Amino acid sequence: MITLIQPTDGASVSLQTAAQIAFAQNSRDYAAPDFDWRNLIQTDAPDCSFPAPVIFAWQAMGEAVLQIARTEQFDSIVRAVTAADGADVYNLEIGCTYFWRVICGDEISEVRSFQTEDRAPRWINIDGITNVRDIGGWKTADGRRIRQGLLYRGSEMDIHKEITEDGIREMHDYLGMKTDLDLRGEVVGKRFDSPLGSDVAFHLVPIGAYDEYFKETAPYPVIFGLLADRDNYPIYFHCWGGADRTGSLACMIEALCGVSEADQDMDYELTSLSVWGKRSRSGEGWMMFTDELKMLGETRRDQARAFLRRAGVSDETMDRIVEILTEKE
Repeated sequence: MITLIQPTDGASVSLQTAAQIAFAQNSRDYAAPDFDWRNLIQTDAPDCSFPAPVIFAWQAMGEAVLQIARTEQFDSIVRAVTAADGADVYNLEIGCTYFWRVICGDEISEVRSFQTEDRAPRWINIDGITNVRDIGGWKTADGRRIRQGLLYRGSEMDIHKEITEDGIREMHDYLGMKTDLDLRGEVVGKRFDSPLGSDVAFHLVPIGAYDEYFKETAPYPVIFGLLADRDNYPIYFHCWGGADRTGSLACMIEALCGVSEADQDMDYELTSLSVWGKRSRSGEGWMMFTDELKMLGETRRDQARAFLRRAGVSDETMDRIVEILTEKE
């Protein structure tokens, strides 16, 4: 007989850790220390940028298979894990209902359901790298949200942080990554393909961060052209730490989609939970970035569109990206 223990039927499960929840809820009015985004230094602080797992426990007569699905009929299984009496499962989507059961030999357990809390961001656990999260899950001004499972941001995968084979499998087999968008200028002439493998399209398109973001506009028609093609998704975009260049681009994408200014700023600040030092909306770099934007319009969305038009990105391209990334009404 198979006895299911955890999670209980109908349970609500947080995919964020206590540290991540506290960071979002508490005051973030702190002064970020000076740093050089071109030469990041890892801190000795614990890396708090990994999500909380969903903890499964059961009793069965031997090794069993845990199945997690989107439907009670299990016609859309999203995870299957072989284990003896339990498993920690990472990277499920936020704000979703899941069904689970355990199979041991010819015996199939009862079916239980649980809901993941609808609290952005969706942090992602990829072995070997850090500061990875889904752009999806952030709410837009009209009450919709950015779709999960399409666009991810995070650290590099090959120099100061090296993705493991387990990390590559998670990127391939579960997240289904198709495109590696590398924003680092320091690897030009050194990196020619993705650490994820030859079947993942590699695009090296260097950009700057903060005030440097605006000085060279040639990369943006390339980047936003990639984002406007459904066939390129899911996409992982990154720089060194997934903080500064990545943070500047993430803000532009989120602004385009209608994410609130407060949430854009928070998404930038969440890098503080990783190993790359604190980031603050009151820091010099972010204030230079947002001050530059303020000269282009009243709202962040208007500012982003104005800058991208100036950079040579068409309104049609911008509208196509919003259509791809945001949920339908």
